Amino acid sequence: MLIFRGEFGAYIINILFVFGAAIFSVLVARKIGGEKLGVNMALILVMLSPLYLYTPIVYSDTLSIMFPVMTLYFWLVAKEKLKESKVKQVIVFIILMSISSFIGYLIKAPSAIILISIFLDAIFTFKKYLKFLLITIIVFIVLNFAYNSICTRFILKDNKDIAIPYTHWVMMGLNKPEEYGGTSIGWGAYSQDDVDSTNQQPTHEDKVNLNIETIKQRLKDFGIYGYLSFLKHKFIYVWADPTFYVLNKIGWDTINKESKLYDIIINYETNKLFLTYMDYLYLFMLIVILIGLIIDIKNKKDENTRILIMSIIGIAIFFLIWEARSRYIYNYLPIICLLFTIGIKNIQEIKWKNIIKRIKSFQGKEENK
Repeated sequence: MLIFRGEFGAYIINILFVFGAAIFSVLVARKIGGEKLGVNMALILVMLSPLYLYTPIVYSDTLSIMFPVMTLYFWLVAKEKLKESKVKQVIVFIILMSISSFIGYLIKAPSAIILISIFLDAIFTFKKYLKFLLITIIVFIVLNFAYNSICTRFILKDNKDIAIPYTHWVMMGLNKPEEYGGTSIGWGAYSQDDVDSTNQQPTHEDKVNLNIETIKQRLKDFGIYGYLSFLKHKFIYVWADPTFYVLNKIGWDTINKESKLYDIIINYETNKLFLTYMDYLYLFMLIVILIGLIIDIKNKKDENTRILIMSIIGIAIFFLIWEARSRYIYNYLPIICLLFTIGIKNIQEIKWKNIIKRIKSFQGKEENK
């Protein structure tokens, strides 16, 4: 047990969670599209280097990465069992899904957005699942009560004046970069000045009041068009980084700066080829996802795509309001990759021969005119 008291143990846990996320991603892909989609998913995960570059960075981003995709996997299995009328097994997997989602929520709250997407999809399309999803609510309430009771009684002191209120993160989410007159390290990102101003308040109520007043003032300073412009910059700041902020975080003493891999991937003086690779791969992924979604909406084929896209929309909306940066969406990389693999599948299934015939037929008609 001594190994888990030091840094090495933390790295092992980190690696296991990232590896677990990869395993469940492939399992989900196989559930959705069979063996071929599972193989495609595995190949894409290998190509997406930020996924494993984060393993030496022990933080909530990596520790929570397995839980959204594991939650989705348990849900897909539960639906399969329901179709087979195996009610007891459905309940087992629903409980596993609830536990998975709750653990992810404790580590990083946005991890539960996948569960919200599952609920929304069930409400609007599959009402027969709702009675089983009520089990999730019960499990969530019981686990939350047990966790809060144990922490309050045995681990943490119940002193809310020390805690930072949720309004603080919304306040930071409205801060501009220093070069644009704010105190943030990016658009709606971390601000040490905001942290200091909140912590200087003596009581929890004072903290909340300060945060709310600052939020109101910043919104007033923005105006409607200014705020929309801010949201545009914040969205790009969070979602346009193909490395998901890993190169900014990996430069700690956990890496060997004398290695060749450091020069190829991390060293900004020599890693231009790697950055170009990530830029084009990420752009290609986004284009394929968009085309795949258009095909999916037109053909109304894959019900699971709705859950995936709703979770991405949900995470995007959340981080437009909350303090954010690109590494905060790292734990939804498996979901992004699933959308990418489904996009590839949808494009491959297009009847290209028929399209080519139609184009030639149209060209022939134009020539005859």
